[in-house]
Amino acid sequence: MSEYAALAHLLKRRVGLDLSAYRPEQMERRLAGALQRMGLRSVEELVARARQDPAVLEELVDRLTINVSEFFRNPELFQILQGRVLPELQQRFGSLRVWSAGCSNGAEAYSVAMLLAEVDPHGAWSVLGTDIDRQVLAQAEAARYREEDVRHVSPARRGRFLLREGDFWRVQPSLTSRVRFRRHDLLREPFGGPWHLILCRNVVIYFTEDAKRTLYRRFAESLQAGGYLFVGAAEQVTGAREVGLEPVYPFFYRKVEAKAWTAAQTNW
Repeated sequence: MSEYAALAHLLKRRVGLDLSAYRPEQMERRLAGALQRMGLRSVEELVARARQDPAVLEELVDRLTINVSEFFRNPELFQILQGRVLPELQQRFGSLRVWSAGCSNGAEAYSVAMLLAEVDPHGAWSVLGTDIDRQVLAQAEAARYREEDVRHVSPARRGRFLLREGDFWRVQPSLTSRVRFRRHDLLREPFGGPWHLILCRNVVIYFTEDAKRTLYRRFAESLQAGGYLFVGAAEQVTGAREVGLEPVYPFFYRKVEAKAWTAAQTNW
């Protein structure tokens, strides 16, 4: 067994991270960087240490998973979300259930929460943010961000939703009380639902084509008919109609076919 195969086996068995679902060239680059930052000389040394110390595996997962986020990333797409998608969903369904899948540090989840607070200020909407990385989830729950993270947040929204704390900005309790976070593995765990809106942006791009197809099918199944999937600005749902989605706006896909539900999918 090669060093990489031994590491992949250990990660899947111990923490459930399946490296085979990720594009090999992406994962190998990130692994090389992780070894350097962890002060290790080889994958063999990493595997030996990880077998003795479970914390080493947790640190490796934190370094391998993709964690880049900011508020209102690609602002022009959030304008579509604000001006077209959310009003349509709110009019059709009332209070909305939103899932930010692969939420990283929570900036995306809080961004959509800001829009919901504006579109439906008195509604019972809710937002769930999930990620596989416990470290970024802790940052999301702390709700404290750097200036560069909030560069696309308008002065009016900063005044309403954020508090200045020295060089940082903290999300106001009026939003944090409406947003939950939990650890979740997109490749292994149920998707819950039905959701009215799912955001999964700049996550699937790192997966293999087979993993992408599986995830898009499962996203479609977990959406309420008429709900939307919002993907990243470098992503496209190939074969969208085959899973019951139709492209409506750039990077927005609407569910057009009801799917069967199981008890395991409705427990969030």
